[in-house]
Amino acid sequence: METSAIFKLLGNETRLNILLLLEKQPQTVSELVSALHLKQSNVSHQLAQLKHHQLIASTRRGKNLLYSLRDPHVITMIETTYEHSAHVIRHEGHPYPFRDQP
Repeated sequence: METSAIFKLLGNETRLNILLLLEKQPQTVSELVSALHLKQSNVSHQLAQLKHHQLIASTRRGKNLLYSLRDPHVITMIETTYEHSAHVIRHEGHPYPFRDQP
């Protein structure tokens, strides 16, 4: 998968939250719906996108599918992005606080 495709995929807040929840433990659609307070159809759609791009996997648990992270590296990317965002905010929104601004 190309880097730009990963960032595009991570540009959706619901998908980000799903990945962060799955980092803690595998979950069913119902568990994710409950945690996210979203409609089942919305969560299922986002899960399909994440699965299609191989960021998550699913296994059958009785009548339900249990979703889990397939690629834990994506969590590192999310954490790094959050750290960068916090850094930018601390420096009054300047992305490069130690450089001369144009």
